[in-house]
Amino acid sequence: MSKKVMIGEALRSQGRTNKWFAEQMGKSVNTISLWVTHKVTPSVDDIIKASRILGVPVADLINVNAEEDEEDENNK
Repeated sequence: MSKKVMIGEALRSQGRTNKWFAEQMGKSVNTISLWVTHKVTPSVDDIIKASRILGVPVADLINVNAEEDEEDENNK
């Protein structure tokens, strides 16, 4: 079972930018970009902080079925 952190999706749904989020998180825009593109997974502490900043439950930021979702998309 794979997990993906869905920060990019949360940012888009709120009309927020990576730059804004980086400033709120105290991280570089490059770090946020790596999270959004799923090249790097943020720490648990960063996920919790992100959920507070974005006002969404931690569970909404974590897609525990990411691998299955990708396979479903590829089979369509």
